[in-house]
Amino acid sequence: MDPISRRQWIVTVGVGGTGLAGMAAMAAGRPTLNGSGSASERTGMMKKWKCGGCGFVWDGDQPPENCPKCGAPREKFALLDDAAAKLVERSRHTNALHARMIALARDIEAVCKDGIADALDPACVAVFQKAQAHAFEMMKQSMT
Repeated sequence: MDPISRRQWIVTVGVGGTGLAGMAAMAAGRPTLNGSGSASERTGMMKKWKCGGCGFVWDGDQPPENCPKCGAPREKFALLDDAAAKLVERSRHTNALHARMIALARDIEAVCKDGIADALDPACVAVFQKAQAHAFEMMKQSMT
């Protein structure tokens, strides 16, 4: 198996990838190596290869010797056309937006918890309780 370069790992799994690390990095506002916008708008975008065994998408000039997810051989990878590559990029962007919403909802929940604990008056507590419930609902919807 070819060793995975740091750039391939970052693009595929980490910053800007489909994994949780990529979503967390994008949620924190860190730039990605993939850039932004559609695939055709970026210069030098890596090719995208899809594993026929498990659907894993690899970013690079060539597919890996074996799929890092399921171990399928290089021959099982197919080069994605521009339309499919754009869809992958859009999916990664949407996943990052959901991760940001989840992070914001968690922040709102923490603020509400402090407001409820402070218990200045019943009206304030009611506002914090409602906001906490809404934040939890937003978080649930983004996780599905």
